[in-house]
This record gives sequence, C-alpha cells and structure tokens, in this order.
Amino acid sequence: APLSTLNKRLTKKDHAYILCIMCSLRRKKGSQAGAALNDIERLFRSTSDPSRALGLCKQVEKQKLGKEESARLDLLSSEILRWSNRPHSALERARQAAKSTSDPDTRARCLLMQGLINSDLRMAFTAIDIFDEALEKARKRSLRSLMAEILLAIGEAKSNAGLQNFAFENLEEALRVAEEDKLTRLLANIYAHRALCEFRRGNLEAARIEAEKGILVGETDALGAAECYRGIAIIHSVSGRSALAIENYRKSLTYFRQIHFIPGLVREYLSLGDSYLRLGEVEMAEHFIRKALALAEEGENLPLTGVVYSRLGTLYLTQGDYGQALECFEKDRELSRTIENPSNIAHIHQNIGHCLSLIGDYLKATEALQNAAGQFAGGGDVMNGYLTELDLILAGILSAASPGRNAKDLGERLARLSQAETDMQGEHPFASGRKLFVAACFAAHDQQWQEAEEWGLA
Repeated sequence: APLSTLNKRLTKKDHAYILCIMCSLRRKKGSQAGAALNDIERLFRSTSDPSRALGLCKQVEKQKLGKEESARLDLLSSEILRWSNRPHSALERARQAAKSTSDPDTRARCLLMQGLINSDLRMAFTAIDIFDEALEKARKRSLRSLMAEILLAIGEAKSNAGLQNFAFENLEEALRVAEEDKLTRLLANIYAHRALCEFRRGNLEAARIEAEKGILVGETDALGAAECYRGIAIIHSVSGRSALAIENYRKSLTYFRQIHFIPGLVREYLSLGDSYLRLGEVEMAEHFIRKALALAEEGENLPLTGVVYSRLGTLYLTQGDYGQALECFEKDRELSRTIENPSNIAHIHQNIGHCLSLIGDYLKATEALQNAAGQFAGGGDVMNGYLTELDLILAGILSAASPGRNAKDLGERLARLSQAETDMQGEHPFASGRKLFVAACFAAHDQQWQEAEEWGLA
C-alpha cells in the first residue's frame, strides 16, 4: 500500500520500519522471514495497530517457513488477534504455535497466551490451570521477565475467580520481580490489578492508593495506565462522584484508543454509558452503550458482547421498558453460558433478579438474587454481596401479603448487614444510601410512617 494511506500519527521511525518490512517481504528466500517477523513485532509494539500488523503477518505466511519461524508467526498472530477482540481465532493460532515449536521458552509463551485468551473469555479457572503450567516452565528456566508476566496474569485470573488473597500474593511477587529486574513496562498493570483486588475486598482507599501508584509509573505502560485510570474511575463511581468518574474514564479511553486495544475500548464505552446514566443523561448513555455494542459485535468474544447487552438492559430499565430489559439480560445469560468467573455469573443473576422484581415476579426474582448472592460470596466480592442482600430484603418486603408477614425475619436480616459494613473499609455512599432506602421501605411496609420518613430523609 502507498505510504500516503498510512495513519498520519506515525513517526518517521515507524515509516522506516514499514519500508524495511516491505523490503524484506519482497525477498522470496525463507531466511528473510525471521527479519520480517522482527520488524512486524517492533511495529506492533510501537504502534499497537493490529490491522496493519496482521496484514503483514499474512504476507509472511506466503513465504517458505521453518518450524520455529512458523511457531513465531502463529504466536505473534495470536497476540494481534487477541488485541483485535478475536479470541477464538487467537486461541487456535496459539495452540498451533505450541504444536509447531520444540523450543521450551516459546512453549511457555504459548501457554501464557492461551491463558490470557481464556481469561478474556471469562474462563478464569481454566486460565489459572494454564498459567500454573506456564509458570512452572518459566521458573525452571529462570525466565524472570516471563515469570513476572505470568504472575501478573495469574493474579488477574485469581481475582476474577474470587480468590482475592491468593491473587494479591501473586501480584506481590510479580511486583517484586518487576522492580528487581527493572521491568517498568509491567509496573502500572501490576498496580492496576492490585487496586482491583483491594476494591473487590471493599477497601476503596487502598484501591485508590494502588491505582495512583500505577499512574505515577505508567508512562512506559499505556495499557497499565489505562487500567489504573479505570480503577480510579470505578472508585469515584461507587462513591457517587459520577462527574469525576467520567473524567477518569475518558483518560482511560484515550490510552485504549492510542493502543487500539478493542476489548478495553468496549469496556470504557460501557463504563462511560453507566456514568452518564447515573447523571440522568440518557441520550449520552445510550450513545456510548451503542458504540460498545457495535464494536463488540464485530469481534468473537461472546461473553463480552453479553456484558454490553446487560448494560443495554439497564438502560431500558431506567426508561421503564422492563420487557426489553429482561430480553437483554436473558441475551447476556445466553451469550455467557460458558463463563466461569463467579462475579460475572453473579451479575447476570442480579440483573435478572432486579428486572423480575420490578415486573412484580418476586418469587423468581428472589431465586435469581439468591443465586447472585451465592456467587458474590463465593467470589469474595463484599460490596456486591452486600448490595444483593439488600435487594433480597427489598424483594421480601414487596412480596409480603400483609405488613406483618416475615417482618421479624426481614428486620433481623437488615440488622445483620452491619457486619458486612464493617468488612467494607472506608466510606461507601451508594451502599449506605441503598440501605437507608430499604430501611425506609421496611418501615413503610410495617406502617411506621414517621420512621419511614426519617429513614427516607437520611
């Protein structure tokens, strides 16, 4: 392709790389394939442009390649396909690379890539098993840089699986190795996932500190910086500071756009949609959710597309269209039927429970919410477990045939939540406000009007 068609943001150095690649590809000898792969890899690392890099990989495929060159090409293609939100194609190439290579270092990297792809597909436990095998190989060969990458990936997968304490241990070791070996490109991402662990344990202040540490060292790790800004945005969001959340989500979005990381872009569009929805700006919320849906449906990650449908369902809920909302939530459940992550499974049940409760089907709503509560508890997600218990109490209040029915049991359950509040360190305005609302509903249902008014005003 003529250089005039290239992205104008490319530097002269990038143009030079492309010229070198094209010169290499014009040579028909297989010995040039290794040089071409080096150039493509450097181009992808410097620009993170998956479409251009993947096109060049396809050109290399036309050359005569040895087994190790084929393995390198498959592994690089796998990484680029994963970046493009094509996890199934990426997984196929990673497996092919593992079959082709006889090099133990390359095999370990193939396992890391397979684990990352399974993690993207929300198959946390499958990913952990693969990462464990990769880590064993890396330790045996003292591949410290690879060890740090695998420990980071294991930490993320264990956090998604609800194993927050074990995840933090892996991330602690990843941080130590990265600091000792000056692997600055990994530091921000490590801090980002330490922040996520703390958030899921309900420690908002600790999560904020970890994310801010990541931003300070994030100049060499755009992906890590994006995740850190995202972490801070989530903390602002659950603390009721939607405007600050949007500001940080937009910073995160800028990084994801720079590196063309499609799964990250989908998540940021959704988060911006959620934040605008909390501010009551429905049109802006729908704009970003629709952008996320269009981008997700171009890829192969069905569970990620399911998450988009769940947000679309939430949008319909706010508009009072419960039928459309339920269809979206059930679509999410259908697309996500293979996932393993407890928190993701819990959110699916939680959304369906919310919707059924609003429709008035309290029996099915309670069943769905109980499933959600069990998954949140199993996943160590204190915050969402607390909120789901409040939803269960509210469903119990609304389903009671008379004011006195189950009043004692519901009152005791509401009182028991004080222990969960102790487990959640720091201030949680959204959770506190939700509890006061449920307490007001309980008092009103029991015809304690003055008490209900007091709770409502609080």
